[in-house]
Amino acid sequence: MGHQQMLLMSIGVLAAGLAIVVGVSLLSEHSFQANKSAVASDILNIASSAREYYNKPSNIGGGGHSFLGYKIPTSLVSTVNGTYSMVVTDQVITVTGTGTVADNSGKIFKSTTMVTPTSLTTSESNENNNNNEGDNHGDDNQGDHDKKDKGKDKEGEKDKG
Repeated sequence: MGHQQMLLMSIGVLAAGLAIVVGVSLLSEHSFQANKSAVASDILNIASSAREYYNKPSNIGGGGHSFLGYKIPTSLVSTVNGTYSMVVTDQVITVTGTGTVADNSGKIFKSTTMVTPTSLTTSESNENNNNNEGDNHGDDNQGDHDKKDKGKDKEGEKDKG
């Protein structure tokens, strides 16, 4: 009878351990998804603020139909949800938000949104959570977006001309 009780106790401990591992995994995934939604929400707040600036006449502190001079509100540069940066051109702002919570594989959420006076275009990715590589990769992405923005401005100028 003693062996049977030890076997049942061992099975019980294994089942409890497995339940804990599954629970932690589910909680981690939920936290990641919640952070992903919060980053997207912050980016939409920044986009809304940028469009407000764009549409406000320059003589009362706006851009006068230009994004040049727009800055991310101080309260949104870095939040508990993530950090945000942008590249500004006359007619396009590219906002990049990087989340603060890693998924189960250690990757963090990154979203890039191109804001124009009439549209938003968003791309999302999960990137390795490595501070050294992430910083360099982020700088490279900013350069790529800057090049894309300049190309779009040139196309826009061709259409106008």
